[in-house]
Amino acid sequence: AHILVSLLAPDQGEVRFAGGAVTGKEATARMGGMQLVFQDPSEAVSSRLTVLEAVREPLDIMQWQDRQTRDQKAVQAIAAVHLPVTPDFLHRTCHALSGGQRQRIAIARAMATDPVLLIADEITAMLDPSTQAAMLRELKGLQHRKGFSMLFITHDIHLARKAADRVYVLEKGRVVEHGSAFDVFHHPRDQHTHRLLDAAFDHDKS
Repeated sequence: AHILVSLLAPDQGEVRFAGGAVTGKEATARMGGMQLVFQDPSEAVSSRLTVLEAVREPLDIMQWQDRQTRDQKAVQAIAAVHLPVTPDFLHRTCHALSGGQRQRIAIARAMATDPVLLIADEITAMLDPSTQAAMLRELKGLQHRKGFSMLFITHDIHLARKAADRVYVLEKGRVVEHGSAFDVFHHPRDQHTHRLLDAAFDHDKS
């Protein structure tokens, strides 16, 4: 994921996106590109910024259109993740938000740029189960409405089953199995996939 958004350089080969090779941060520094949402929203969202400033920031960096249009775009993104758009909330600093609210702000910040690829890197790992479920429903709803592709990275088999159309199973950084979600979860071929599924179901039984 970090190689895709140019936070890390590949040891070899190249990243290709939208028909061309990706160099630098061009794919993340434009509208209609790709965006990464981190597991810990504090990595991407400064606690000193207000809600509106945090979501508008990528548009400010791109100098996309004028300030009023950027404000409107940010407010639309905030509303899309089911957060209030009242003046009181928009001007609240991010350090005053709950963990779930900050993660929604991180998603809104990414969605403000209209990405065609959203990379969600363990974005529910720090949330309680009920908040996890609600956020996944909202994210899938956004995907349905907006039509973007999503790379959903998780250690949680149950979340993967709910989120994925296609699944890639990794062991020590190597893809050991991939295919449709139905095939991988119902007819796994690799022993590592078998172990992951067995562990998840054994935990449920306990």
